[in-house]
Amino acid sequence: MFLIRLPALLLCITTLFAKDPLPRRPWLGAQLAPANTEQLAASAQGWSNGVAVQRVIPGSSAEAAGLQEGDVLHKMDDRLLFSSLDITTGLKASAVGKTITFELSRAGKLLTKRVKLKELSRESSDEFEIIYETFTLDGALRRLLLTKPKGVGPFPVVVLMGGIGCYSVDVPQPQPFSYRDILYDFTRNGFATVRIEKTGMGDSQGPPCAAQTFFDEVRGLKAGIQSLDRFAFLDRNQMLYFGHSMGGLSAPVVYRDLPCAGIIAVATSGIDWQEYEMINNRRQLELARIPYDSIEVLLDRHAAAMHEFYVVKRPLDEILRDHPEWQEDLQYPASEQFMRDIADISLASYWKGVASPVLFVYGTADFVTAANEHVWAQSVVNASHPGMADYIEIKGMDHGFNNSGTFQNAFDGTGEPPAVHPDFFPKVLEFARRSLR
Repeated sequence: MFLIRLPALLLCITTLFAKDPLPRRPWLGAQLAPANTEQLAASAQGWSNGVAVQRVIPGSSAEAAGLQEGDVLHKMDDRLLFSSLDITTGLKASAVGKTITFELSRAGKLLTKRVKLKELSRESSDEFEIIYETFTLDGALRRLLLTKPKGVGPFPVVVLMGGIGCYSVDVPQPQPFSYRDILYDFTRNGFATVRIEKTGMGDSQGPPCAAQTFFDEVRGLKAGIQSLDRFAFLDRNQMLYFGHSMGGLSAPVVYRDLPCAGIIAVATSGIDWQEYEMINNRRQLELARIPYDSIEVLLDRHAAAMHEFYVVKRPLDEILRDHPEWQEDLQYPASEQFMRDIADISLASYWKGVASPVLFVYGTADFVTAANEHVWAQSVVNASHPGMADYIEIKGMDHGFNNSGTFQNAFDGTGEPPAVHPDFFPKVLEFARRSLR
């Protein structure tokens, strides 16, 4: 029930916002994806680049400017667009109230749309407090986003460590965002939560995210966690790390310097990175229905590309100059050094140092990782600290927490509409409460 009187609530919100030293970022308000071959073939004037609009958010800048689902955006202010990150970077350099111009294809026609940028709304809830804060790293302000149950506390706290890539963890409703929804469920059950924005993403200042190394990202997580002492409502002695995908690799690395009460590692991998890539590639090539004899040829090619990239460590542009046929093999969602960092580290050396309870969670429809990769990491922890790590499976859950049912459904995108699998949170909450007793 909503118990705070409206005037008091408005005063509280105004005070929090007035103290925020980071200006709010401009918001386009569209879900985007790289344009596929069919979309580019149907585009006006035969464009070879573009970003497809998958959904336009009601009330957004995009809706006000008349962008539509199915539009393919080719240029933004005369800058060619190849990925949603190109748009994110362009928006970062702009400001609320400014106007940007898109050249786009719609039904085979070339159109120009001018978009006046609105401010991104802030998350809000009647059930708990949502606090926009900052911390400083190397002179740059980074965004902290906290949720706090009603009351004084101190509360146990869950720190999100998300997957690979450059994206914001500040995604107001009604936009779908599994991380937010899971953390809200924690807060409804008495946990405070913390999201640490990556450098240059969302409202955050700092160097471009795309140039960061793995250890740069880990350093940002550690700085955000170390800044939490000022919040009296957080119980640092009852802190859990929630690591998803790449965050499941970050968690034990952070733990070495900043131990916590427990780790939840979901949809991750504990084996050597090059081995992981080969296994993952084989699995996805099979799901793509590539002929078996072709799979072997493609895997041989991938192994050769990985050797040059990870072992010889030649610059990527040099490798692709000599082997343009390896372009697909060496497309990564992070910088060259980021990928080499994770290929060079021994995850076992980090996991064996974890002396707190760990829960490894695998969804049986997750085609990006495998059950045995979680079981391996569990075995590493338990070899040094018997009985400390548990492993569970969520039947039908895919890599993005959705209930897809099978590998093939998840790969083809034919599972249920995006929503956190109903069996996931109750099992994770049970572990969280048990580990903090």
